[in-house]
Amino acid sequence: MQFIKLVGVATLTFALVITNIAYEQSFEIKDISNHPVVEKQNVVPLQFKDVIIENTINEINENKIQEILKQHNVGDNKFIIFVDKEDTDNFHGGVIIGNKIYDFGIVSMMGNLDDLYSFQELDIYEKRLVKIQGAMGANYAPTNYYLIDNNVPQLFLHTEGHTQELDIDKDGVKEIVTSVPGGVTTSIEIYEYNNENFSMVDINETLKAVSVYLEDNSIINVYFNDQQSNSIKYEYTENELREIISII
Repeated sequence: MQFIKLVGVATLTFALVITNIAYEQSFEIKDISNHPVVEKQNVVPLQFKDVIIENTINEINENKIQEILKQHNVGDNKFIIFVDKEDTDNFHGGVIIGNKIYDFGIVSMMGNLDDLYSFQELDIYEKRLVKIQGAMGANYAPTNYYLIDNNVPQLFLHTEGHTQELDIDKDGVKEIVTSVPGGVTTSIEIYEYNNENFSMVDINETLKAVSVYLEDNSIINVYFNDQQSNSIKYEYTENELREIISII
C-alpha cells in the first residue's frame, strides 16, 4: 500500500509538471503571435545617366520679332514670350539683356497664354533661374530652366512633362522631378545636380513598370500591370529605391 501511494503521488506530480509545461508553452506561443511580422524589404539600386544639355540659344535682330506677348523682368533682364515672324505657329521664349535680344526657341504652341505657358523665378543650387513651362500637345509639356551668366543666357536644363522641384529624398537638396502622362500610364524621371552637372534616372525603366505616380511629393507608387488595382510603394534615396514595407 505504501508503494502504491508513493506511485500515485509521483504520478500526480509528473502530471502537474507536464500540465504546467504545456501551459507555459501555450502562453509563449500566444505571446509570439502578438508581435508584428515584417516583410522583407525590396531595395532597387539606381543607375543614373549623364544629361547632355544642348544650348541652342541664338542672338537675334529686333526685326525678327513680330509681337512681344508678355514680359517678365528679373533684375535688369527682360524675359519675353514672343511671336517670331518666321514661325507664327508657336510661341518663342527669349530674353533682352541690355541692347541684345536672345531667342530660346519654341517654348509652347499657340493658344491661350494663361493655359499654355508660365514664368517662374527660382533660387536653387545656389543659382538664380527662370523656369518657363509650356505645352506642345496633350501629353507633351516642355520645361526649360534658364540662367544668366556674365550677361549671357544659358539653358540650364530642359525636361519634358510636368516638372517640379522637390526634396523627395529629404536630404535638404531639391531634386527636379518630371511626370509625363500617357493616357492610362504615367512615367517619372528624377534629376540630380552635382558638381555643376545633371544626371537622370527613369523610374519606369528601372523598375520595368507600366505606370508610376508620385504621392505626397515623396512616395512613389508603382504599378506593374495595366489594371492598376494594386501598387507597390517605394521611397527614394540618392542611390536606390526602397520598398515601403508593411507590418502584419
